[in-house]
Amino acid sequence: MKAIYKIGFAGIFLVVILTGIFWLKPDSPLEKGMIIATSVPHDVNILKGDFGTDNRYLPGTSIIALKMNDDKKDEPVLLTGDFYSARSPEVSYAGDLLVFSAQKSEGDLWQIYILDLQSFKVRQVTHCPVNCTDPTWLPDGRIAFSRLNDEEPTGPIHVLYACEPDGSNMTRLMYHPNSAIASSVFQDGRILTLSEQKYPEVGKRHMLALRIDGTKSELFYGSNQNAGPVSRAWEAPDGQVYFIEKRMGETDRGNLVSVVKGHPMSSYIELSNDIKGDFHSVYPDVSGNMLVSYKETDDQPFGLHTFDINYKKIKRKIYTPNDFHIIEPVVLEERKLPMQLPANVDESKENGTLLCLNVDLSMYPVADSSRGIRSTDKVQVFGLNEILGEVPVEKDGSFYIEIDADTPVRFQTVDANGEILRGPSAWIWVRPNEKRSCIGCHENPELAPDNRVPDALYAGMVRLPEGEKTEAIMLTGKHRQNEE
Repeated sequence: MKAIYKIGFAGIFLVVILTGIFWLKPDSPLEKGMIIATSVPHDVNILKGDFGTDNRYLPGTSIIALKMNDDKKDEPVLLTGDFYSARSPEVSYAGDLLVFSAQKSEGDLWQIYILDLQSFKVRQVTHCPVNCTDPTWLPDGRIAFSRLNDEEPTGPIHVLYACEPDGSNMTRLMYHPNSAIASSVFQDGRILTLSEQKYPEVGKRHMLALRIDGTKSELFYGSNQNAGPVSRAWEAPDGQVYFIEKRMGETDRGNLVSVVKGHPMSSYIELSNDIKGDFHSVYPDVSGNMLVSYKETDDQPFGLHTFDINYKKIKRKIYTPNDFHIIEPVVLEERKLPMQLPANVDESKENGTLLCLNVDLSMYPVADSSRGIRSTDKVQVFGLNEILGEVPVEKDGSFYIEIDADTPVRFQTVDANGEILRGPSAWIWVRPNEKRSCIGCHENPELAPDNRVPDALYAGMVRLPEGEKTEAIMLTGKHRQNEE
């Protein structure tokens, strides 16, 4: 299936063209502090809650720039007049380049482009045979983006990739059957991405954090409010992370929420609970302004406003158009370059390892709690279409395995009678030469492990799918199984 999304909205496109006639085109470098955002024709249905394809590929969108003045004092400046549709802007850390996704002509594939904000010259980054969207700058100068792979074993999904600004050295970063969109980067150098499991069942939306080489992926945030994130999340200078969330099974209302980066599961705050209306996008700039894409009533388009975090209310209007939405605001400013974490991937290796400290440490109860406390005897390891093997669990609940790199796996724990205790888990993977560990089985991600050597290191690592056990690791000059 070739993922070309031809959308027959000729009437909408005409409206965009006619509207654009009255927009200014840049004739000099943009001023620092200006807002860059995406404009969407008012008639286009913005499917905030959809994690499929339509909400990534809106027709007739444009990227515009405007000053942060009072409402409608200055008309926007059109930055992507040579494109049929463009969106998802992000300014580079130096404040001189803009990366975005776009269709050159109607029916074209979406690709990633860079706009020089001084000369206004545009160059194409990706030349993929499939759609590429949602770009974000990485601290090493590369660009991460979502690529709609249509030949995955489990069906078409958005997969996170990275490449150089010229499109070279394209590398896949995620290997599970989840769609990943709307990524950003923490100041600690990790990528934060919205993710939803697509196989074998459709899972809840959550946020994953991972290093820029695709290692150390882990759950960052999952809602306890029967809700899911629907926008790109941004870290503010104070460590707060802001995003838009939608409650499942309710209206399309988007709520502005925040969590603390260091304690995302226990710091949830709903900032717009007492505000009438709908939020689409949010951006905290380095000066402390909180920009939001917001509308008060359903028949209005989304406009651009500032939001007062302390008083939890709309502070002032910046621009409220009548005939198009304004979404995905960012600010033309220099930003602190995130930390660049060391890379652990060695592409010459074929395997990686996983050490679990205690499978019985979990946020979730056993499948049948009526029979009292039961401990895990074995862990079943599943691939996409088969069980890769069973791994014995040591007395302290630990196990240690080696698995094929870049291969999605998930786990299920069973007791001595072969009855399921917990699982199956979410999908994880290891990159070539990656050595990763976890505290438990869906343990609280804010926990720190006990300072001890797990028994599995003494017992020896199990190689899957063969099931062979390696020689036990020697620690402190002796083996646990043959102490002298």
